[in-house]
Amino acid sequence: MFLSGQPDPHTGMVVDLGLVRLEIEQIRKQLDHHLLDDIAGLGPATLENLCHFIFQNLAPRLPALSSVRVWRESMGDGCTLSK
Repeated sequence: MFLSGQPDPHTGMVVDLGLVRLEIEQIRKQLDHHLLDDIAGLGPATLENLCHFIFQNLAPRLPALSSVRVWRESMGDGCTLSK
């Protein structure tokens, strides 16, 4: 995942990474240890659809989200979806 924006002048952060971790954990709970074909709203379990699903679910809660990357290390495959 990639975030973009101007750092807050007081904290120096674009987004509090603790908040980002909490949001990612919610998405992980939806996907981890589930059959991806059974996830409502995902569609066929492709890397492209995973990127889109993750982006669409995180973007409303993380306005600084600019890209999502999903990769399958074992195969060397990857996909990046950007705004």
